Amino acid sequence: MWGIENTYSVPLTETVSQAGDTGTPFVQRHPDAPAAKVFATLANDVINEVETLDSTRLQMPKVEYDVLRNLVVSTFADGKEESISPVELRRRCRSPTNVQELITEDVRPMEIFPMGNYAVQVLWSDGHQSLMPYRSFIESYAASSSSSNKNNNNVDGDSDDATDNLQTNTSAATTSQRVEVV
Repeated sequence: MWGIENTYSVPLTETVSQAGDTGTPFVQRHPDAPAAKVFATLANDVINEVETLDSTRLQMPKVEYDVLRNLVVSTFADGKEESISPVELRRRCRSPTNVQELITEDVRPMEIFPMGNYAVQVLWSDGHQSLMPYRSFIESYAASSSSSNKNNNNVDGDSDDATDNLQTNTSAATTSQRVEVV
């Protein structure tokens, strides 16, 4: 969610260490070793992540709160929209200060600011602040993220796919009036 989609555990064995000290790539000398397989997976995942970033960088959506529909709406340059209720968006906040049991049905975003190419900051009506990565609430961002390999890699080659179950409302452009909160 926070840009760290994969974790890797490679033992620092004597062989791995010696390869690093001599400048000889470990994977070249020991291509079938379990650690070499983790290095290969790491390299492929870096390539996939860079490709994902390149393909989504120019598609940053405009995120705003539509007062009339009571929805947070993400609009892309091609006119495509995705929306989510303010309460559902707030429930997806992973801040340690966000107490789920205290979220009320009338919570609303007061301001929404883009934060770089990956998230928005939301200032809420109850005073809470959230940093929400696009992947946490925009289905198309989550889909591009989950299409690349999400792995928890160790030397045994085990992986743990952790794909969030996102249920974002998608709607066509409507004629309802919006209040932009930027």
